[in-house]
Amino acid sequence: MKKSVNSNILSEDDIRSARNMAVLSFIGAGDYLEAKALLTKGAEAPKLSAPIEELFNYAVADWGANNMASTPLFEAVAAKIESYSAATDANTHQCFALTFAVLGSTDQAFRELNIARKVLTSGEVAQREDEQHQRDGREVRQNRPG
Repeated sequence: MKKSVNSNILSEDDIRSARNMAVLSFIGAGDYLEAKALLTKGAEAPKLSAPIEELFNYAVADWGANNMASTPLFEAVAAKIESYSAATDANTHQCFALTFAVLGSTDQAFRELNIARKVLTSGEVAQREDEQHQRDGREVRQNRPG
């Protein structure tokens, strides 16, 4: 999966998707520094102009790496939520809820959780391809340094 991120034959969308899957796998495996490195592509931190998904995932990876949530990083995510109109799935609203909770905006956090719940109960079913997820996790663990 990590090799796909540097592919010359994949489309930009496929590369972005592969990078996102790799980042989520690294975060899930507790390899926060690797997730951060993939998101920053060698820079110290992501640009504030980065897509909201990348900023959120970086904030979560940074939280994991430092055992403390970074208020400025989550504030950068919150600033983008206002103008983010593509939030139609439950996971996105759950991510927004976590962002607001970290910032102490519990009313907004609960509002986002209620939206996520409504989305799920209105027919959308969150599905995960368990076999693929397990393969990704094994790949991350095998490629861990040390």
